[in-house]
Amino acid sequence: MDIDDAGKIIFAYGGALQVKPEYGLFRKSSLLPCSKDDILKAAKLLIALKIEVRQWNDEWRDSMEGALCFLPNFHDDKEVDYINRISRIWFEGKIKKDDLQFTNWKKRMDELFKESKEFQEKIIDKELDNFIRDVENLDRKDYLYHQRIYTLIGLEYSPQIEKIYERKYLK
Repeated sequence: MDIDDAGKIIFAYGGALQVKPEYGLFRKSSLLPCSKDDILKAAKLLIALKIEVRQWNDEWRDSMEGALCFLPNFHDDKEVDYINRISRIWFEGKIKKDDLQFTNWKKRMDELFKESKEFQEKIIDKELDNFIRDVENLDRKDYLYHQRIYTLIGLEYSPQIEKIYERKYLK
């Protein structure tokens, strides 16, 4: 993944966020341009570029964190269809709280909200903060600067990536 790929992924992810979920917070994973992990890696790559060119600021941070906090709300399409169907009939008053379907739905909703909270705490609050700190502490004059960024992200680095950076961003 190079910086152009990362930009395309985040742009497409923004498009997926524009699709409003039915009866709740959860969206279909088929809307995503790639895996959640790759979206997170793309975001980190864009953050690293912003830090490198000294454009990383609170506005960018709030925007990126705001977008990424919705990432755990994307789930298997069939599960989202189920959640939305039960949500809809519950909101319409066609299901009772003592119904087994409602009990199972409520249990799954609780699990999904817990997963979202854990993602927020682990990825957004800790991992992203640590990544930003680590990138800010790198020496931009280091010959291996971009390779070190890719290593921090967990992406494969190639010399071709260096040429893209130099040609497009470091004129």
